[in-house]
Amino acid sequence: MPDLLGERPFSYRKKKSNHLQVKIKGIDKVFHTGATPSDTKSYNNFIGDIKHELKKLHQPHQTTEISLPIHHPPQAKGLITPKIVLERKLQKVRQSIIKQLRLQADKLRKQEHEMVMQEASLQGIEKFRENLIQAELNQALQQKKSSTDYITPAKIKKVHQTLREHLDYMLPPLAFYHQTLKKEASAIQVETLANEIKISADDSKISNEDIPVITQPVQNLEKTTKQEADLGLNTLMKETSNKRVKILKNLSKPQISALVQDLQKALQEKHQEDIQEIINLMKNKGVTLEELQQKINT
Repeated sequence: MPDLLGERPFSYRKKKSNHLQVKIKGIDKVFHTGATPSDTKSYNNFIGDIKHELKKLHQPHQTTEISLPIHHPPQAKGLITPKIVLERKLQKVRQSIIKQLRLQADKLRKQEHEMVMQEASLQGIEKFRENLIQAELNQALQQKKSSTDYITPAKIKKVHQTLREHLDYMLPPLAFYHQTLKKEASAIQVETLANEIKISADDSKISNEDIPVITQPVQNLEKTTKQEADLGLNTLMKETSNKRVKILKNLSKPQISALVQDLQKALQEKHQEDIQEIINLMKNKGVTLEELQQKINT
């Protein structure tokens, strides 16, 4: 791949089906390798697809303008200047660091993901990547650079920018972490809501003998807690069905089972309360069951 793409950034991930998914900067198409190394036909098609897309990128635009030939001054053949030697060293440095970063890509993704989730913020990503590039670049330059080499800050900055471009393409974009943090926050909200529902169900099992004398301030506190729980439920129910399912899937299976049991119990109790409310209304209005049944049948 590096020989085919040169210094064009690309990334690859191994899928569950044992395929490799390859993304190349500047090309919208996603490429997939074969599942087995012996599948030479699939590999040849994979390389052919990449070459085809690269050829489309390099095709010049059609133009009606007449271009005049450009005459370059003759250069001495075989002459290798110190500048050329230094450029070749820098190219080897770039290629060596890029290769090293690709080998560590999975490990770096895991480290960065853990950092983001621990800090619950995207602010540390820039420092994490910059420090990584600077450390790799300093180590490589110490190994390749001789006492007579002088590398200008502008050239080092250019190499740094190239490496950062490759690293950013290997690691997830900021939008991915933003969605991950948003999903984590939703999961915490749902888990808190599930715990509140569980606590409410457990509290309903307490006998009257266990209930202490309640003063007015405690009643106000219970009213506030109920309003907060109702607000959490209303927020959840305002979401679409697919969104609610997606949020609830962040819970563990035991938590989902407990939540289902609590909801079934709440539904049964709500039904009984509705029946009792109708009975009380019939008593207040002086309506008998026989009269109600007769009216329903007519």
